[in-house]
Amino acid sequence: MGYGEYYTHRWHEYYESLSDEDRKKYREMNPQPESWKGFYKNIENHLSNKGNH
Repeated sequence: MGYGEYYTHRWHEYYESLSDEDRKKYREMNPQPESWKGFYKNIENHLSNKGNH
């Protein structure tokens, strides 16, 4: 596993640990680049499917 893969895994763990309100604040403070369109939506869909949202 490369450094980028490790970082991505850790970031997902962190983001998933946030409350709904804190995730909203995170998204507001860290808008996704245009080229990443749908990134946060995909993450939120994943969390919804896991039952954590």
